[in-house]
Amino acid sequence: MEPGQVFAGFTIERLLGRGGMGEVYLARHPRLPRLTAVKVLDRALGANRPIRARFEREADLAARLDHPNIVAVHDRGAEDDRLWIAMQYVDGIDAGALDVRVLPAAEAVRIVADIADALDYAHASGILHRDVRPENILIAAEPGNRVLLADFGIARLRDDTTHLTGAGNLTATLAYAPPEQLAGAEVDHRADQYALACTLYRLLTGNVPYPVGNSAGLLDSRGAAPVPVHALRPEVPAAMDAVLATALAPDPRQRFTRCADFAAAARRALSAPPDPPAPRRRVRPGRRAALITAGAAVALALVTTAIVAVANSAQRGAAAGTEPVTVPAVSFAPTVAAPPTTADDARPPAVAAVLHNTFPRMVPEIGGRDSGFRDAWCAFESGNRHEKFDGLPYFGDWTTAANCPGALNSRPAAQYLYYLYDSPAAARSVLTGLPPNIRAERGKDGRMYTTYTMSGIGSSGFTYTVTAFRGGPDRERILLLSILPTPADSLDWWRSAPLD
Repeated sequence: MEPGQVFAGFTIERLLGRGGMGEVYLARHPRLPRLTAVKVLDRALGANRPIRARFEREADLAARLDHPNIVAVHDRGAEDDRLWIAMQYVDGIDAGALDVRVLPAAEAVRIVADIADALDYAHASGILHRDVRPENILIAAEPGNRVLLADFGIARLRDDTTHLTGAGNLTATLAYAPPEQLAGAEVDHRADQYALACTLYRLLTGNVPYPVGNSAGLLDSRGAAPVPVHALRPEVPAAMDAVLATALAPDPRQRFTRCADFAAAARRALSAPPDPPAPRRRVRPGRRAALITAGAAVALALVTTAIVAVANSAQRGAAAGTEPVTVPAVSFAPTVAAPPTTADDARPPAVAAVLHNTFPRMVPEIGGRDSGFRDAWCAFESGNRHEKFDGLPYFGDWTTAANCPGALNSRPAAQYLYYLYDSPAAARSVLTGLPPNIRAERGKDGRMYTTYTMSGIGSSGFTYTVTAFRGGPDRERILLLSILPTPADSLDWWRSAPLD
């Protein structure tokens, strides 16, 4: 449907997502001054009387749910043999778009705990979700980043229409399904608890505990333990793996009784004593340690370019039967290395301090409590990482970088990075390899700058601006990369940024 078209009384604004069962649109309510997410299923489903009856029953059950962590269902119906359901529009992102490389474990557990409360509430009402996964978890872009669960009732309808457990009909949902669901047996509330545990595993590691190959092989694999989270993320206590082992038990009777019990156990696991440190080993000379500012991980949890690229379209991944929308991340994750043990390893703190001393209002002091521009938090990294941004060339052999995503609820969403090089010549060499750009000489606060602006870069389509500095040896060996949605956003951000 096209923008401006009227469907079932709703005025279509734009398409939010499309999948195997239909589309989801952002629409204006016919009488109330609000935006609504309207899921419109394929015509063939509406023509099937049993499916139509099941849809109406499931939608009516979902409409009874009234919980702060559940997307509200407002209405449902049929229009020209097309079934539709109108529900609360959530301006934000889905959890599948989070960059797990920089998502703190505590934030992952918070998200899961909020969904656990929603599931226990629904279970007490006799309603199962049956399709708990990150793409059906929405994170509002409002203060507090409220977490909501979407798509109650849709999974049961999809089971009836696509025979989800068939070996030839694999979807992403299978990776979160418990063994009893894969086997076609009856499921209860513990199936949702199992899927929630798979979701936490995904948010902690970026992987599902049991990758999908084929449904028969997937069912067989559920008896084996997944790769321990602690092995993939050593900073997560090994106690978390014991919690997940219970939550992912093949026998439902061995799992947690309630989803909230699972979430509480996960919280306790995070506060478990860390494993004894391994004996310190000498680091090879020349290897630089990576640094991260205190508190940076908290702010980085919800803000990366992968996130802001899908902001304002949270319902994409949660559309009825839609496939999750994936936007490649262009940021990179800070890593925490062992304390320096050689003279060369002790170099990064002093080197990184150059960025703070040169741009004190943009880059916070290492280990300090201050934030950067517009409440951005900055993680410091050592060079020789050979990171490549989506659509941009390698940024040279930089010495230290400060990666500063802005706050999730800031508009426009922004991310900026400072690169420090050994010499001005090393910084200038990067400029010669940039993609086609608009080069401009700009004056600001009594200083001159050269900017290189590239629009529609990579799959995100964002605007990337590189700023070269003048006025001293330290400034001239630093480059600034700013990433914003549009050229106008980029220019406004640059004009207001304290670059002196």
